Amino acid sequence: MKPTPVINNSHKLLVSSAMFASGWFGLSFSFPLLATSLHYGYSFTGFLGFMGSFPFPVIAFIYLKSNRAMLRYGRIIPYFILAFLSALFVIYSKSEFIEIIILADIAQGFWWISMEIALNLITGSNNAEKYSIGWGIPNAVIPIASGFIIQFLGFDALFIVATAFFLLGLLFIPSVQMEKTPEKFNKVKMRFVIPLLFAGVTAGFLYYVFVPVLRNENMSYGIIGALVSVYSISSAAGYIILNFLRNLRIRSYSILSSVFLLSAFFIIYTRNIFFLALILIMVGIGASISMSKILSYISSTSSPRLGVFYYETFFGIGFTLGSFILGTIYEYAGPEYVSILFLFPLAYMVYESAGYFQGRRVSA
Repeated sequence: MKPTPVINNSHKLLVSSAMFASGWFGLSFSFPLLATSLHYGYSFTGFLGFMGSFPFPVIAFIYLKSNRAMLRYGRIIPYFILAFLSALFVIYSKSEFIEIIILADIAQGFWWISMEIALNLITGSNNAEKYSIGWGIPNAVIPIASGFIIQFLGFDALFIVATAFFLLGLLFIPSVQMEKTPEKFNKVKMRFVIPLLFAGVTAGFLYYVFVPVLRNENMSYGIIGALVSVYSISSAAGYIILNFLRNLRIRSYSILSSVFLLSAFFIIYTRNIFFLALILIMVGIGASISMSKILSYISSTSSPRLGVFYYETFFGIGFTLGSFILGTIYEYAGPEYVSILFLFPLAYMVYESAGYFQGRRVSA
């Protein structure tokens, strides 16, 4: 009898990431749409986005001093909690869902950060790439699938599917090796990390403000999910393409990311599906540049825990600004004021480009 093949930890990482991401992206896709169906305003749906982003920098800070046991529990317990909460959505009153969302947001934060810290502690090769593929494919596919599930089967069917993914993920949790002594934080030039904040602003606005706006304008759940998937697919394509391009200096990547993210300025002024898709492609590419090359820059100048803390803090602050702050501005001041704030990448581009050309003149 042939022995049963054993899946190594590196492959478990890929499957585990895919299962968790599939459950979470499906579950979280429902949050702003569920709130909109209950006639909550954009400030409230933005607040839900804040609750999803706020735990990340806090948890990342906690993990700066956490032990190995906490790193292990953070990779296991969220599956149980989120499977339970997803099932609870089916039987719980839909008008009293805020408590479940808050608990779910906290639980998912522990999983993502635990996994990002543990990438260098899992046996196997190309763990970062496998982790990115594991969550990247669901990030591209799940929004459109969730949109059509809600459209034709309802919210409860989506919650049941999410529960199944979380339970399946428990079968593929990778083990980790002993962690090395953290290195000291090196010199990171903060201004080059700012585009991560812009990427967070755009993502927060898209998921927790613009999605409810489209729904209130009677766009179908399926089309909304397809548009979100356009953003996710372009981001995933950006990750792949960047691996084959010649490496540039971090300033060049920061400027390039801001050029693409500036496209979000136009999202307020069109409802044409073609132009919305084009804008989301541009924004997705800009996000992929900041979330890969700038993350790589941070990681090369710090320990894994410090790198994750830096990354999550910038992106989390941006996500909060894009969801809660811009949602409130959209509801009480108007969309034109939101579009003005999307011009910040332009100011950043001008400033950094001036420094770039000045530096070339000095070196010449």
